[in-house]
Amino acid sequence: MPYDVIVVGGGITGLVTSFYLTLRGKRVLLLEKSHRWGGNIRTLSEGDYIFEEGPQTILANTPAVWDLIKRLNAPLQKADSSSQLRFIYKGGKLIPIPLKPWEFFTSPLVSFKGKLKLLKEFFVKPSPKEDESVAEFTVRHFGEEFLKYFVQPFVSGIYAGDARRLSVRYAFPKLYEMERRYGSLLKAFLKEKRVAPKGELISFVGGLSTLVKLLAEKIEEKRLNTEVLLIEKSGNLYKVKTTQGNFF
Repeated sequence: MPYDVIVVGGGITGLVTSFYLTLRGKRVLLLEKSHRWGGNIRTLSEGDYIFEEGPQTILANTPAVWDLIKRLNAPLQKADSSSQLRFIYKGGKLIPIPLKPWEFFTSPLVSFKGKLKLLKEFFVKPSPKEDESVAEFTVRHFGEEFLKYFVQPFVSGIYAGDARRLSVRYAFPKLYEMERRYGSLLKAFLKEKRVAPKGELISFVGGLSTLVKLLAEKIEEKRLNTEVLLIEKSGNLYKVKTTQGNFF
């Protein structure tokens, strides 16, 4: 009997997609070429300490996130107020990340040259491009230091990704819209009442891998170590050729 849906890729997107399709009564097969589920989500633990190698938290800012948590009965772990204090390791020291725009001008994370670049940001105009990478966007506004010490760590914590490969328009639509409206982001920060995204920062008891485990347990038919080689139409069906055989 053929499957209703074959989902390729067992990262968080593939897991959630497969889970909700299963809830709708679809017969789903989830395929993942690596030996583990979760993609970039990887949690390590030692004693009482948990270390996230990929994304560190989830920004719960839509009903869909809370719906998923409720359906999985996931053991929630909300961020402590102390999590607002974050640090960057530079020159053998942990240096706090500035929490307010004007604190960037006194932070040792940025050189004098970098601070001059920040001042010039007031005169930046919107890019003529329809889209650009997060890195291009950041360097154009604030310079390389800002990218290295503020934006790339932030991007790694959310997406476990590379700022030079992420689209600013789709990864950070609020910033994209603000530039279109004001040009300078510093001007936007001064004029907008709320710039930071709404929602709660959350994780789970045992780390984000707990979410991966709960999702994987809900999906009956799934295969690891199964790389998709080719997808082709076969009559009224689609044949998915993999390293572990063919599926329809």
